[in-house]
Amino acid sequence: MRQYHPMLIPGVMQTTAYAQAVMRSMNGSLPPAEIERRAALRSERGRTWAQRLKESYDGYQGRTAWFVIHLDALRRPVGSRAVQAAQIQRVIELVDQTRAIRVVVLQPPALDDFTAEPYRDGCPGLVGPFVVLDVAGPQRAVFLEHSLATVYTQRPEDVARYSLAWDDLLASSLSPSESRAVLEEEYERQCRMFVTAPTTGHPSSLPHTRRRRSASPSPTLQLEASEYSTASDPTDR
Repeated sequence: MRQYHPMLIPGVMQTTAYAQAVMRSMNGSLPPAEIERRAALRSERGRTWAQRLKESYDGYQGRTAWFVIHLDALRRPVGSRAVQAAQIQRVIELVDQTRAIRVVVLQPPALDDFTAEPYRDGCPGLVGPFVVLDVAGPQRAVFLEHSLATVYTQRPEDVARYSLAWDDLLASSLSPSESRAVLEEEYERQCRMFVTAPTTGHPSSLPHTRRRRSASPSPTLQLEASEYSTASDPTDR
């Protein structure tokens, strides 16, 4: 599986609190109890998915998942600084838990860095969020999610377009070890901003500070579509 999102942490990695905040933003008309139910299901599904992927990888089947996350998705607080910090901590835990999960960060050049190399063919990721799935042998499918609908396609031209977009994103992203360091930095940044904010609560509710550890190289990707696409409602992702 290969997944990119420019604005959010992918659904299978979301904490319950982060998922609740996303759902309130995407569909504020849902009753609070329904948002809580859906968020809990999403979080539980993500934990189950991660455990199965780890077991598959440890069983030498080599099934892995890659995620490209834009730096903005790490810095933009969803729900609150504390919720965002806990969410980044969850991503770090998943990366450290198993080599089957790979996260790289798309970090655009600083606005005042005129020496940075420009992107090869414009800014990657303008195609929007997407998932490329290995469904059977060499066959692939593309999964797209929007606020009103989801799209699942195996048309060769669609798969080729998004596979190329993925290659551009990966080439423009930081390495796994560099991304691991950025995740740690952004976690600490959210913690500092939470502590200094005057109206966000007591710092004791923050996750514990983590110790840095670099990531390892990644093996070949492969994940069946059935293990990812389990939601019928577009907001339940």
